[in-house]
Amino acid sequence: MFELLKVSPEKISDKFIASVFERVTTVERELGRKPRAEEVREAMRAGFEKSFGVVLTQGELTAAEERLAAELRPKYASQGWLKKR
Repeated sequence: MFELLKVSPEKISDKFIASVFERVTTVERELGRKPRAEEVREAMRAGFEKSFGVVLTQGELTAAEERLAAELRPKYASQGWLKKR
């Protein structure tokens, strides 16, 4: 992930930061271990429910959601988008 961040040398030196690692972190670094995918999904679900005061339920996409996904897929699945910095 850190190789994707673009931080100018000026910004680092202006703030007397020796490394980008001092300014950003990862879930693994904060937990001291790599979380399981299911654990991350559950934490995100619980966080969304708490933040928005809703109860999320698993279900199928509506026809409108399927159409929107098909419309957006070419952009967001393109190599240009995925490798964008």
